Amino acid sequence: MAFTNYNDLKTTVANYLGRSDLTSAIPDFIALAETRMARELRTRQMLKSVVADLLSGDAKIALPGDFLQMRDLFTRGNPRSPVTYMSPSAFTRDARADETGLPVFYTILQSEFQFAPIPDGDYELELLYYAKPPFLSSTQPSNVFLANYPDALLYGS
Repeated sequence: MAFTNYNDLKTTVANYLGRSDLTSAIPDFIALAETRMARELRTRQMLKSVVADLLSGDAKIALPGDFLQMRDLFTRGNPRSPVTYMSPSAFTRDARADETGLPVFYTILQSEFQFAPIPDGDYELELLYYAKPPFLSSTQPSNVFLANYPDALLYGS
């Protein structure tokens, strides 16, 4: 059976299970499969590009809500300048975190990016990161996993 939306996937999972007593658990099985796929997969279909403003004197910005993992980070301008990741301990020790200037390093602490040196002006950042797809539901009938990896989603469910 071909499935292209959430309801079709639930029906296919039910057919594979062959047990009517598990029908109410199928949405949980699907959600658990999606959680595992988001934790382990990093594919080009999951990449997302956003622009964020880094304000003068403020070395922190919040992570996007759907953030999984960073791919590339640049300050916009001519030329673009890469911003290099440092582990939190290396960042604290070596990143020139008390200086001001064009940010050239970043780390991730809890739910924020932290940059060094502290920005001496307003900068636009371009973030290319792996985004967590929204969970499937009756109001979200498809997502990256169902559109591109339906077999893995079925198997995981």
